[in-house]
Amino acid sequence: MKHFFRVEAVKERAKLDVKDSKILSVLVTDARASLASISRKVGLSRDAVAYRIKQLMNKGVIQGFSPFVNYKRLGFMRIRLYVLVSEESEERKKAFIDYLSKDKHVVRILEFNDRWDYEISIIVRNLDEFDKFKRALDGAFSGLFIEEQAFIVMDRYATTYFPTGFYVPPAPPKKEPEVDELDCKILHALSNDARKSYYSVGQQLNIDADTVRNRIKKMTDSGVIRHLAAVVNISRLNYDFYVFSVDMRYISPKEERMLKNIVVNNKSVIEITRVIGNHLLVYISAEHSSVLHKTIKEFKLRFANSIKSYMTLIAYRELYFRPVPDVVCIPR
Repeated sequence: MKHFFRVEAVKERAKLDVKDSKILSVLVTDARASLASISRKVGLSRDAVAYRIKQLMNKGVIQGFSPFVNYKRLGFMRIRLYVLVSEESEERKKAFIDYLSKDKHVVRILEFNDRWDYEISIIVRNLDEFDKFKRALDGAFSGLFIEEQAFIVMDRYATTYFPTGFYVPPAPPKKEPEVDELDCKILHALSNDARKSYYSVGQQLNIDADTVRNRIKKMTDSGVIRHLAAVVNISRLNYDFYVFSVDMRYISPKEERMLKNIVVNNKSVIEITRVIGNHLLVYISAEHSSVLHKTIKEFKLRFANSIKSYMTLIAYRELYFRPVPDVVCIPR
């Protein structure tokens, strides 16, 4: 299965014109948008749109196309594990990353420059499963970890890592999810290329195209698929990435509504995650330090009476991202 890199240390940045930006904005909202519909929206021919998409992929701006899945609707809980590791052995650190990249539970690995070395985002069905994951990790890398902290995710409001305000709040699910093995196979097929035709997916899975179409619609209507989107490398667009970690005294219902509005309206905030214990992880993408400063300042002013403490983490690179990890398709 493919995995992607949305944040990295790059020397060359891609230059996008207005047409490229419009094409990108369509694809981060709907990866399956046809060339004909994109051409009407941006005022180019279908061939010109196809060429520009190919160039965006060649430049590394578009990493691929994938489903963005609501793991909670599939019965999973999400955990963010922060670790500080010993600098004694680069080989052990590399082995640590390789180990995580092969683990069925891991969605994302972020590397930082400061207080923490890594954020590991995983999905598990329950705390017992997390305990097994953690015990296996500790056993494999005994002595590597200096400090660790785990956060259980309660709510998450997010875009698709494209920091220019193209967030569309998902509609409430129309029905309860009933996902079977075939649905999971379709999700995995789309995770390699969400623009793949229904016919191609059907051929791969030995089913007809109508079944693929109907199954995708069912998963979208039930909220299992949040949306199908282009996976964008924001570093190629000259953005840096930060995590603003905030301890709150209390998060009221009114403040929760404010958090949702921030993701919708602030073009630099691409995700706010509320974890158990009144803690927030605010993911920010900014072109320069003044934007970061303004975003954090506004957040601190808005929640001045609720913030206890905070710190800002600078992301160096995303080592690994796979929107549909293997554990999604393992039977209970």
